[in-house]
Amino acid sequence: MRWLLGLALVVSSVQAGSFSSHESIQSTANCFRGPFENFTTLTQRIEQMPAEQQERMSRIFAQPQFEQRVNTIYCRDFIYQVDGVEVRGVVVAPKHPDKTEQPLPVLIYNRGGNANFGALRFPVVYHQLITWAEQGYIVIASNYREQDEFGGADVADVEALLPIIQQMPIADQSKIAMWGVSRGGMQSLMAVRNMPEVKALVFSVGVIDLEKELEFRPEMENVYQARIPNYAERKQEALAERSVVNWLDEFPAELPILILHGEQDDRVHVSNATRFAKLLEQREQPHQLHIYPDVGHNVFRESFDDMKSWLQQQLR
Repeated sequence: MRWLLGLALVVSSVQAGSFSSHESIQSTANCFRGPFENFTTLTQRIEQMPAEQQERMSRIFAQPQFEQRVNTIYCRDFIYQVDGVEVRGVVVAPKHPDKTEQPLPVLIYNRGGNANFGALRFPVVYHQLITWAEQGYIVIASNYREQDEFGGADVADVEALLPIIQQMPIADQSKIAMWGVSRGGMQSLMAVRNMPEVKALVFSVGVIDLEKELEFRPEMENVYQARIPNYAERKQEALAERSVVNWLDEFPAELPILILHGEQDDRVHVSNATRFAKLLEQREQPHQLHIYPDVGHNVFRESFDDMKSWLQQQLR
């Protein structure tokens, strides 16, 4: 199953900085490699899986779409340095940068999970990020540093994507948006305080008050203890630092925010979304709220059209 990790980089002969000239980029590699190089090698891999996985992977990787994407999507894994630490990322775009004539809007994606759970494996990149590349966006994402601090030093991994974007010839610097999912929503809220270049924010199934959320999902304390430095000694302070309810006055007041949540979410309580919307309304901050009935923690499919139209409006 190692192939599913997908982003364990095989350093390519491509010159670092092929999509950006920023000096932090150490190496790049084509995402469509190994078992994902073509549909034949992919089929051979899928046939080696258990039946249940075969069915799921066959639905994700339908032949006509896969072969089209191999030929029309630019997808690169890359390693970049942040404060001397190597971090893995991925970038996708509708075409190879050298062949794109018009600047494209940029979507910074902040993933959920922690450590390997929620990591940017190729099926996620293929199903979600490439889908947005087909809508005309450059999508760039960080996998966060290996020593993940769940909203600590790893917030710098998100912020460090901006200088990379600023040296991408095909990026429209006036049209940069950010999209955070679950834990990535927290990362997004923390990062945009230092990223005025971001013109719109999508906050999907995220938490705005980590301490209160422990009442709903107490097992998350195990994640905090494992990830947040000195958690036992400074629990309340650490959770407050990661909770926008404690520093909303520091947040960019004009930044438009799209809030997305599933009503039946059993990982993050839907009250995070409704409470956040009320707080934004009180400070007269532009926002939209979409709650999807009978939907759980994954709202990608249900929210796609709402997110698409909202981004088009904000980045026009």
